[in-house]
Amino acid sequence: MGEFVSPYENADFYTFTKAICCMLVAFAFTQNLFPVYSALKVKTNENCQYAVNIAIFLTWFFYCFLSVISVQLFGNQIAV
Repeated sequence: MGEFVSPYENADFYTFTKAICCMLVAFAFTQNLFPVYSALKVKTNENCQYAVNIAIFLTWFFYCFLSVISVQLFGNQIAV
C-alpha cells in the first residue's frame, strides 16, 4: 500500500468537511429539485436558482429562530 496523497496541496480537515457537507446537501436536493422545478410558473434555471436560494435562507432562518427560542425557554437546562 502506498502513501495517501492529497489531491490539493492545502487540503485540510476543514476543506474536507466543507466538501462532504456540499455533497450531502446536493444529495438531499436531488429528490426535491425536480418537483420544485416543475411547479415553477416560468421554468428557467434562474428562477429555479432563486427559489432554491429562498428555500435555503428560510431554512437557515428557521433553524436560527428555533435555536434562539430554545435557549430562551430552556436556558441552563440545555446539555452541551
